[in-house]
Amino acid sequence: MAIYKPQMTAYGIEAEYWKITSLSIVENREQIYAEVVLSGFLNDEASSHGDPLDKVVFTWRGDDYPYRDPLNIDFKTVAYEKIKQSEDFIDGTDV
Repeated sequence: MAIYKPQMTAYGIEAEYWKITSLSIVENREQIYAEVVLSGFLNDEASSHGDPLDKVVFTWRGDDYPYRDPLNIDFKTVAYEKIKQSEDFIDGTDV
C-alpha cells in the first residue's frame, strides 16, 4: 500500500510514490502519540531500490491520535487514511 501524489522535492525532482517507512506508537502514563514517516520516491520500483527523495513526518497526539481502540486494527491502513486527510495529500490516491 502507498499513496500516489506528485510532489516536488527540495532536490527539484518530483516524488510520486509515497509509502510509510516507519510507524511508532508511544503509550505510557505521560504521553500517547503516533509518529509516522512517509517517504517519497520517484515511483514504485524506485521505492524498492534506494533512498527516498523526501520524507514527511506526521505526529498525532490528543484528539488527532487515531488508535484509541487498537484491537483488530490495521495500523498502516489507518495511518494512510489519516495522511490523506492532511492538506498536502488530500487528493492522493491509494496504490
